Amino acid sequence: MGLLAVGAVIVLLATSAVTETGKKGAAYRRMADRTYASLASGIAQISNSNGLALDAFLSGAAGLGREAYLADISELEASAEGSERQMGLIGTAGAQADVSGCAEAIGERAAALVDIRSSLYSLVGGKDGSHPLGASAAAQGLSRAREMLSVANGDWRRCAASLRRSPGSPILARSKWTLPSDVWSTGSLDALTGAIASSSSLAPQSGLAIEAVSLSPQAVSVSSTSALLPPTTSVSVSLVVADTGNVTDPSVRLHVSLSPSNAGGTGGSSPQGGSQSRVVGPGGALGGGASQAVVLDPFAVSPGASYVLSISASSQGGSPGASDQVSFSIANAAPPEVTTPVPAKPAKGVASSSPGQRSRGRTAG
Repeated sequence: MGLLAVGAVIVLLATSAVTETGKKGAAYRRMADRTYASLASGIAQISNSNGLALDAFLSGAAGLGREAYLADISELEASAEGSERQMGLIGTAGAQADVSGCAEAIGERAAALVDIRSSLYSLVGGKDGSHPLGASAAAQGLSRAREMLSVANGDWRRCAASLRRSPGSPILARSKWTLPSDVWSTGSLDALTGAIASSSSLAPQSGLAIEAVSLSPQAVSVSSTSALLPPTTSVSVSLVVADTGNVTDPSVRLHVSLSPSNAGGTGGSSPQGGSQSRVVGPGGALGGGASQAVVLDPFAVSPGASYVLSISASSQGGSPGASDQVSFSIANAAPPEVTTPVPAKPAKGVASSSPGQRSRGRTAG
C-alpha cells in the first residue's frame, strides 16, 4: 500500500510537468487514463481480498472466541479504511475519463464496514459485554450495509466503463464484493445474528484472579500454612492480577493489607503492618485474558512477629472479585556473638615467671 502512495505522487508530478509544457494531446490523455487504471487496479486487489475476508468471517463468526471475533471485525474495518485513504491519495491522477465511481465505490465499502462493525460489536455487547443489541436490530444493520455494498459494486462498474471509453481504453481490474446468497440473504443474516447472540463462546464472561504472589526477602523455609522469612524490618510484595474472562473489566482496583497475627517483635518493638491500594490496568481497565504485574511499596515489619497478608481485587463492572491470603513470620534477629579472650601464649624459648619469683641467669665465665 505504500508503493501505491509513492506511485500516486509520481503520477501527480508527471501530470503537472506535462500541463506546464502544454502537451495535452492524445498521448497525454492515454497515459493519464492508463496510469489511473493501473493505480486503481492495485487498490481493487486489496479491496477484493477484504471482501472475501468479510464473507469468510461472517460464515464462521458464531464459532469464534470472543477475542478473535472482536479483533477480526476491527481488522476488516481498518483494511477498508486503508483502501479509502489510498484512493484519496491518487485522486484522479490526471485521468480524462470520469473516474468518480471508483472513489465512491471504495468509500461506500469503508462506510459499510463501519455499519457492520457497529452492528456486530453491539450484538455481543462490545468489549465489556454490557447492553447487547438484539439479534433483529443487528440483522437490520447488516441489511443496510448489504445495500450499500451493492451500490458500491455498481459504482465500480461505472468507473470501469468510463475508462474503457476513454482515449487509451484502459482495462480496470474487476472489483466486486460477491455478496453470496448463502451469507447475505435476509434469511441468512437473521440466522447469523441469532447464532452469534446465542453462541456460548461469544457470551460475555468475567472474572479476576490473584496470581504469582511473591515476597522479598525470600522465605528460608515454607510449611503448608506459613513461610519463615529471614530477620528483616521491611517486606516487599509483588503479584499479578489477571482477567480470567473475555470482556474488559473497568475500574479494577487492588487492595492489600498486612496485619500482625501475634504480639511478637524483638525487644518489645511493635509488629507494625499497614495497607495499600492500586488501580490495575491502563486507566483502570483490564482486558479479557490480560494480566498486570503490581509491585507494592515495602511494608514495615518486626523480627519475631507473624503476619497475614490479605489481597483482594474488584471491578465496578460487576465482575466476580478475587482474594488471597499469605501467612508468614519474620525470624528473630540473631543475638550478638559473645567472645571470651584467650591468654596469649609465651614466645618459644622464653620462660615465664611466677609473681614473687625471680629468674636465674647464667654468669659468663
